Amino acid sequence: MRKIFQKENHSGTVLILVLWSLTLLTVFAVHIGLRVRGKVDLLSRLDKRDRSAAIAESCIAKAISILNTKFKIEGKLISDAAFKKVRFNNPEAFQEIKIDQGTCSINYRNYGVGSEKKFGITDEERKININTASHDVLKSIIQIATPLKEEMASNLALAIIDWREYGSSQVEGFYSDAFYENLEFPYKEKKRSFEILDELLLVRGVNQKLYDQLRDFITIYGTGKVNINTASKPVLLALGLSAGAVNKMLIARRGPDRVDATEDDYIFEHFSSLEALIGLVNLTRKELRELDLVYGRQEMGMLSAYYGIQADVDYRGETRHVECVYSRNDGKIIYWREKL
Repeated sequence: MRKIFQKENHSGTVLILVLWSLTLLTVFAVHIGLRVRGKVDLLSRLDKRDRSAAIAESCIAKAISILNTKFKIEGKLISDAAFKKVRFNNPEAFQEIKIDQGTCSINYRNYGVGSEKKFGITDEERKININTASHDVLKSIIQIATPLKEEMASNLALAIIDWREYGSSQVEGFYSDAFYENLEFPYKEKKRSFEILDELLLVRGVNQKLYDQLRDFITIYGTGKVNINTASKPVLLALGLSAGAVNKMLIARRGPDRVDATEDDYIFEHFSSLEALIGLVNLTRKELRELDLVYGRQEMGMLSAYYGIQADVDYRGETRHVECVYSRNDGKIIYWREKL
């Protein structure tokens, strides 16, 4: 009996050891499996990011190619108005471009027309250039685009000018140079031109909410002359034109169909074409004088060399937003920003 008991006890011990071994092997296998799965998931995410980045780059390259192409119809170059449509209002070329297993859209928000989304490139010189704009123009666009009242808008306009211009501060009191020096983490005003638009967030009085309200109406690119062939109503008003003059300009610019960036748009090529508005839309002599004053201050132009391109990519659930600025003068992308 004793031998039988010892044999059974020995068998039970072996069984327990086997079970413990199986348990440990199972835990080890699960652990290895989880690590392998984690690495596979990581590689999959990295692959998706690489592919979404490649799709964005391809779409932006396509946009630049369209921007630089001289299109012809029946052997003749298409008109400036038709080319305007090709660049700024072209869903056939820019909406949900299919590449690999993803899609990409080149689009922008067309402020002044119900903030509608347009598929195409956007003109940077349709905006107010904060590196060159006068105090009055800056104050006006701030008042139009944000809830700030006249005094606060004026102070902010001065703060922007102080930031970009070398010399002593034009602003007194709360908005003076001493403000930056007395911050918890102090810094000095730059006293040079803005190099990226986000730099505006360093200026006294600008927070993220205010910046988001302003950013679609302002730029740092170009000569400072606003292209009146592409400018939105808020920007034209900020230049000092009356609502009557702006509305008539927009009616004439949009052509018979009253829609911006279509083939029947009227293109302003020189100041004499503005004078034609007298006959086109019954522009008054007073309104023409307004245009003459703005044009004389070198705040109004009719050409552009800098273009914004925004790409929205979706690759198998991996999204990517890219913003860049392309210079036709240099033939280069001079700004690039991505957001996953």
